[in-house]
This record gives sequence, structure tokens and C-alpha cells, in this order.
Amino acid sequence: MAGDSDDLRRSTATSGSVRRQPTTE
Repeated sequence: MAGDSDDLRRSTATSGSVRRQPTTE
């Protein structure tokens, strides 16, 4: 899951949706 999260947040990073999602950052 960690790998998926990292890849997902990378894609959403540009959209800014990564902030809405619960990341492990």
C-alpha cells in the first residue's frame, strides 16, 4: 500500500487532491 500511496500522492500532488486524502506524510 505504501508504494501505491506514494504514487497516488505524486499524481494528485499536481491536482492538490493529495491534501484531501489521508497521507502518511
